[in-house]
Amino acid sequence: MYDLEVDKAVRWVRERGYREVLVQAPDGIKPYLAPLLEALEEEGVEPLVSASHAWGGCDLAFSEARALGVGAIIHVGHHGPVRVRELAFDTLFIPAYAEVDPAPALERGLALAEDEGFRRIVLLCSVQHLRELPRMVALAARSGFEVVRAGVAGVPGLIIGCDPSAAPVDADGVLVVSGGKFHALGAALASSKPTVAIDPFTQRVELLDREVRKVVALRLSHLLEALEARSFAVVLSIKPGQVNRSACRWAVHALRRAGKRVTVVVVNDVSREVLENVSGVDAFVNTACPRLATDDAYLFPGPVVNVGELRYLLRGRLEDYSPRSVFSLHPAP
Repeated sequence: MYDLEVDKAVRWVRERGYREVLVQAPDGIKPYLAPLLEALEEEGVEPLVSASHAWGGCDLAFSEARALGVGAIIHVGHHGPVRVRELAFDTLFIPAYAEVDPAPALERGLALAEDEGFRRIVLLCSVQHLRELPRMVALAARSGFEVVRAGVAGVPGLIIGCDPSAAPVDADGVLVVSGGKFHALGAALASSKPTVAIDPFTQRVELLDREVRKVVALRLSHLLEALEARSFAVVLSIKPGQVNRSACRWAVHALRRAGKRVTVVVVNDVSREVLENVSGVDAFVNTACPRLATDDAYLFPGPVVNVGELRYLLRGRLEDYSPRSVFSLHPAP
């Protein structure tokens, strides 16, 4: 299912002389780690598999490595660090390229794009399909589309879930090749353009207009509820790429200035069970992963407002609401 670049990983640990390494992967890739783990064992290296979630390049298992006294991490499934200022441990990133041909699903997606009247498109993919991108771009060009070059982290064509800025607005529509709809939904919200989700694993192709309307309705509902709140919990993550102290401080100051009672809640993984233990809270301000509010709002036992959306609440009006504000990691005026 995935190319784990086993030889590369073995060379990496051999050259550095490691005898233990912490292996981290998203839940969906963990079942496929056996070839990598077996190769490390044959090399005389003990692989310690993190059972924790690995949500992205922001979620690196530094605290686990520190607790175990392990000097190295092999992080599988993401392109590299995201908003991590400094790698606290020697870390090898294995993208886990998918061993599936995206062309059949892409052809169906291009047919849908043609039916929708797209001519100028943005073509993006998750890192699992990145090495097939040149072939996908060529296929789209042969089908008569003008492909706008875009990407994040200096990687053409790459989209990550929390930073869909790769989807610019100077196109008729956006096509996103990835497993599921997570990446495509982010692109749709950020670009405000018709977006087609293309899943090479299931061959499912879908225009996400209905999903976008649902998310916007959810965000407006939470904001309306939060307008009536008198007390807030500001959620501060300790994940290496999600720590946002400046936004937390700003939110606390702005809410207290508006006469609200504020509690700062420090978390690793956000869960409803943890947040339900915070008493006397009417609403939540999320300074961690922005996708929590769009995809996992149920984790909050009350209305949740992303830090980029807080300005609407403080102004007391929502008529100019933009879903792009979901992704802002810093307070806007």
